[in-house]
Amino acid sequence: MLASKRWGRLGGVLVAACLLAACGSGGSDGSPSTTAAPSGGTSSSDDAWPRTVGRDFAETEVPAQPQRVVATADRDQLDVLLAMGIEPVLYGFSGDYEVSAPWIDPSEIEGLEKATMASAFEPNLERIAAARPDLIVDAWSEPTMHDSLSQIAPTVQIKIDNTDSWRDAQLLAGAALGQEEAADEAIAETEAVIASQAERLDEFEDLKVAVAYVDGGSLVVIPGDEIGGRIIADLGVEVLDPPGGESGRYSLEEIPELLGDADVILSFNAGGGTDSKANALFAALPAVQAGGYVPVDQELATAAYQESTLSLRWAAEGLTDAILAGANGEGDTLGD
Repeated sequence: MLASKRWGRLGGVLVAACLLAACGSGGSDGSPSTTAAPSGGTSSSDDAWPRTVGRDFAETEVPAQPQRVVATADRDQLDVLLAMGIEPVLYGFSGDYEVSAPWIDPSEIEGLEKATMASAFEPNLERIAAARPDLIVDAWSEPTMHDSLSQIAPTVQIKIDNTDSWRDAQLLAGAALGQEEAADEAIAETEAVIASQAERLDEFEDLKVAVAYVDGGSLVVIPGDEIGGRIIADLGVEVLDPPGGESGRYSLEEIPELLGDADVILSFNAGGGTDSKANALFAALPAVQAGGYVPVDQELATAAYQESTLSLRWAAEGLTDAILAGANGEGDTLGD
């Protein structure tokens, strides 16, 4: 049976209003969907199964409420389960963290079986098959890997590309497991934390924040509706989008045009902003000159990019601190 440890750090959370629509395939906008997904509560009644969850190439039928669940990696896949108080029978160990991600209480995974992954995005298929799962929770896999996993057990892809939000990922996992109420509560708890941090930024509602950095010979800019930028937008500030509204790389000569209107520039690159500091155009930006440039440390950047129910709950305060530092002119000075 599924072991359950309910996360109760905040308590008294509101049930999220956002629920998966009950339909048989993805919507016209490519959004996730589910068949026979109840609007609330734990769904284990016979008439709730089988159900189809997912979208695009990753739509899968779950014949009965799962009892043995595998998370293919210790990232989004594990986070969505722990957020609902569910212990997987096995999870993939990527080696990204020494013991566990900083947003996971080590006691929550102590004693759980883990399988070392062949690479960051290559699940250990042999160990997964040996665990005899009746559901596999995966993310980011290409169709060929999804097919390989699906030969072992029904596989739900909680994320496929950068536009897939943490809320949709949590809802998909909840629908696949018949744990809609637990998914709603996990989302509501994270949203409550984000909202409490957003209140600290109320006086800066007109602040323009760019999530950008120089990497080698190009400028990287992340919009407010993709992973990395979405949490900044959720904190209630305006995120400057690049042309076309999609993350991308731009020539260094475009730095003044793309970032000139920013009040705060957050740098999420793991190198600590070394390339940004060395670039004269970047250093000359008004925001940088005013102390609005803030390199985000690697743990916070990883949490923003992982963008799970748990990682954002942990990261919201630190990211708000970073925005406030830039808004108050307390960021790094470049060119020294």
